[in-house]
Amino acid sequence: MKPFAFFSAFLTLCFFTTINLQAQPVMKEKAANVIKRTAVVLNAAHKATSENKVYTGDLKLAVIHQQFSIELFNEGKYMRAIHHSQRARELSRLQLEANSAICPEGYEANFDEKPDGPKPATEALDDEANKSQFSKTVADDKILSSNPLKNIDLSE
Repeated sequence: MKPFAFFSAFLTLCFFTTINLQAQPVMKEKAANVIKRTAVVLNAAHKATSENKVYTGDLKLAVIHQQFSIELFNEGKYMRAIHHSQRARELSRLQLEANSAICPEGYEANFDEKPDGPKPATEALDDEANKSQFSKTVADDKILSSNPLKNIDLSE
């Protein structure tokens, strides 16, 4: 009876491993799309902040989240990368509103970008981003807006 139980457990493990491995390319592509779309909105927020000079702190936090999401993406943590990039986009939208600008058309969150599973609380995402190495290296809004943005897209 024990050999059958071990064999059964082994087959179950193989089955779930195969399912998980096949899902990874889909999540990788989804995360890459979210990061790329967020980069467009973040660049718009940066431009609006440089022109209108309204500093709320949201631009800095958006850049931190976006850079952290790219790090998570490179580590293969696609789900968390999606969450942080979406948080960066939310903050970018707030920065756009504060500077009386609008979000680029067609870059709102869409159905394809919704990750599977529950979304972490905003506070938890912000805490995680603030504990990352990027919170120490990203300058405040005023300095950010006067320099070109770097490392906010996968192609950089």
